[in-house]
Amino acid sequence: MDMQDFLKEIEKKLGSVDVTPKAKNTGEVLSVADGIITASGLSDAGFGEEVEFEDGSRGLVFNLDEDHVSIILLSSLAQIVEGSKVTTTGRILGVNASESLMGRVIDPLQNPLDGKALKVTGGKFYPLERIAPGVIARQPVDTPLKQE
Repeated sequence: MDMQDFLKEIEKKLGSVDVTPKAKNTGEVLSVADGIITASGLSDAGFGEEVEFEDGSRGLVFNLDEDHVSIILLSSLAQIVEGSKVTTTGRILGVNASESLMGRVIDPLQNPLDGKALKVTGGKFYPLERIAPGVIARQPVDTPLKQE
């Protein structure tokens, strides 16, 4: 490969690079108490959204106030203190449900709790919180709970 071909290859690769800036919504931890974290600066956070702390821990936004959000800590070995940074992910907390989850025990972050390796392939995404179907769309009760 001569220098001319090399330069054309570099130009081609540089032309396909996405350089559009991506905005990140980052905040700061105000308080930590019993697995509940209060953070400020997350103006774009949404209810049920997954957030990530600077130590790699993850949490779930469950309360939105005017000047701060409340977050449930989902990671167990977190080293979060006042002043730690927290970033929104733009993802609603949920699970990819597929055949590979049959008979398995997982946490809300889809980590296996039964000691076996887990590889989820395909499946359908189900959010942690979702709206129940309307009364008309539900099946009527046809089996009594108490049998005589």
